[in-house]
Amino acid sequence: MTMPIAGSEAFSSRPVDPEELRRSLPSALATHTVSQDLIDDLDPLTYEVIRHRLWSVTDEMGEALKRMSGSPIVTDANDFDFALCDELGQEVQVGLYNTMLVGAVDLAIYWTLRNRAANPGIAEGDMFLCNDPWVGGGLHQNDVIVYQPVFHDGKLFAWTSAVAHQPDLGGTGLGSFSPAAQDVFAESLPTPPVKVVRDGQLQRDVADLWVRRSRVPMLIALDLRAKIGANNVGRERIGALIDQYGADTVKAVMKRMMNDAESRLRGKLSSLPDGSWSATGYQDQSHEGDRGLHKITVTTTKAGDRLTFDFTGTDPQAGVINCTYAGLRGGVMLALLPILASDIPWSAGGLMRCFDLITEEGTLNNATFPAAVSRGPIGPAWLTGSLIAECLSQMLDQSFELGQNVQATCCGTWDTAIIAGLDQRGPQPVPFLNIIMEPMAGGYGARPHADGLDTGGLFCIPMGRVPDVEMTEFLYPVLTLWRREEPDSGGPGRHRGGVGASVAITAHGTSVPMGLILASAGKAVAQNAGLAGGLPGNTGLDVIARQSRVADLLAAGQLPADLSEVSDTLEPGQNYASTYLAPGEVFAMTWQGGGGYGDPLTRDPAAVVADVREQKVTVDGARGVYGVVLADGPDGPVVDDAATAGERDRLRADRQARSRLTGDRRGRADLTAARRLDDNLVQVTGPDDGSGGGALVACRHCGEILGDAAPGAALVTAVHEGPPTEAGPQIIANAADYVDAPVVFRQFSCPGCWTALYSAVVPAGDGTPVTTPLASGLVTT
Repeated sequence: MTMPIAGSEAFSSRPVDPEELRRSLPSALATHTVSQDLIDDLDPLTYEVIRHRLWSVTDEMGEALKRMSGSPIVTDANDFDFALCDELGQEVQVGLYNTMLVGAVDLAIYWTLRNRAANPGIAEGDMFLCNDPWVGGGLHQNDVIVYQPVFHDGKLFAWTSAVAHQPDLGGTGLGSFSPAAQDVFAESLPTPPVKVVRDGQLQRDVADLWVRRSRVPMLIALDLRAKIGANNVGRERIGALIDQYGADTVKAVMKRMMNDAESRLRGKLSSLPDGSWSATGYQDQSHEGDRGLHKITVTTTKAGDRLTFDFTGTDPQAGVINCTYAGLRGGVMLALLPILASDIPWSAGGLMRCFDLITEEGTLNNATFPAAVSRGPIGPAWLTGSLIAECLSQMLDQSFELGQNVQATCCGTWDTAIIAGLDQRGPQPVPFLNIIMEPMAGGYGARPHADGLDTGGLFCIPMGRVPDVEMTEFLYPVLTLWRREEPDSGGPGRHRGGVGASVAITAHGTSVPMGLILASAGKAVAQNAGLAGGLPGNTGLDVIARQSRVADLLAAGQLPADLSEVSDTLEPGQNYASTYLAPGEVFAMTWQGGGGYGDPLTRDPAAVVADVREQKVTVDGARGVYGVVLADGPDGPVVDDAATAGERDRLRADRQARSRLTGDRRGRADLTAARRLDDNLVQVTGPDDGSGGGALVACRHCGEILGDAAPGAALVTAVHEGPPTEAGPQIIANAADYVDAPVVFRQFSCPGCWTALYSAVVPAGDGTPVTTPLASGLVTT
């Protein structure tokens, strides 16, 4: 754990009271605002027209950035975003790209208004550049924001911003990822806000200073100009709106957009029962050489029309798996936008008024300077978002109307792999660096009414794309042996999680070893949790095939389809490693699918046989996890109904034989007036037997009374712990290869019908109470 440096608090940004911020500005920096009466008196038609025009501005900025950028991270993966903000930095409209960045943009503007307004000043024609994750704008140093004030009649009217991930900004590790880093000084240098454009002119000294740090300076210089160009588009479009409708009307619409988003979210929250839901997750390994597990935990409380996310109990910052406060907020927004605000315009400035964050400084998702944070957005911030999504889904699963947004965890992490070396295909060798972007095709989590999308993308980048294989081979000296969906990788459940995929590459066009950086999680402990008894999706796995036979196979006209064909020396890649890939060797990575929803033994057998036919599930997986036995049919496999019924009975009997009860059973309940809590649990009124006839929690399938519906009441369930592989064939990595702590498959079942209520791959004896899905305040022990 690193120690804070004196004075580092000056570079820490937090949300502010807008009017207090306005009063703190120097008198020379006048701001444009409007009265509440003007906001309230807006004509509805004018409001909708201008609102949609503002929405389209972020789309235009996105297209401008993609046309000017030369980085596949931008042009293919869409790992960038934009925001239009009011004069004080509150986010009025955000883009549909990397939504985690929404949690950081306003923080950079708040900091700039507090710390740059007097010196060097904020003036028309200025643009600022920042990659300091403690200040905001991005979630780690590779996220670089360029943002500008927009003036009208001499008053600060608005802000536009463009932020994108950069392939390399220096530091000891390729791509600015240093797997062994213990502090930020081994990574890319954080740069607080600096004027990169002054009076409309690019400052060459600042731009040269900026690109000099990178291993790929031409790409960095091009992206810098692309972001400046995107901001120019934003300023021009806002100016055109002002010319057409007037500054006061446009500003009133901006304020109204945030107020409406806030009002609609508060209304949605008010319609739900109050309660608290908890979730805990782990990052396996914190840095190169570490073999520990590092916990993030959150309790989400809904009271009235407000949410509180309390991260008390999260482990101290460690290694490279930390994020700043901006990353914490980004993780929250990653989950809140699609789950709670899918039908609300994404005026983030209004949505963020509806929740409070409770967090301890110096922890994994609120790290203090000078912690290493290069893994920030794709490690702790991502896990934070997954845990928030788990809590929000539990909350919404009680509602028939809002339950359509419930979703098990999507691919639980980003599996980072960076290669760099010499491209010798041309007349002169040239250096190259490539972040392998194939994990963009992650599996989505299952829903109460549908399977997760297979290789559907990333939860945090709604418009993300997987790169084109041919373009990758054109740009870099590699040959792709395969890129394919992996059967059994989706979390089993009544509805299956979307499958993940794998890719295998070998050097092609270089005679020297490539550097290879690995940075990931979710190999020892699943990070793609299921819901309501659904099982987690697959664990990740990176493998390097040393002493490979791939050159001989290719020379013989054979394209290998499995690593066993390539080599007998298969080296599992650690979560964090600096290694190499020599010519003739093969690197294969398998990334994660989504979690399942509901007990897999309740899945429609016809859906399972369809999965087998489409190679989403193997025959062994169908029988071992879903209890579906297949027979040969004239057009392919068909369900053997009698054998399937028997197999499912046998699997339930296995659950009974291996499990222990957590308390005394209490009989069966009348389900006539039951209220849904989730796929398996209902709330019922107890019998009037002198005990008061209070509310109880019961199994929806058999009526087994599991406990009292009261905060802190323990439920009587049957619990089992066994080896992780009992979760199913999707557990492809051996936890002992990565961590020292024992890892288990833990399952809670109903002791009446043996339906799975909760299933997870977690550390043994972690002591974390399991939140009963969606029963307010209830825990099992």
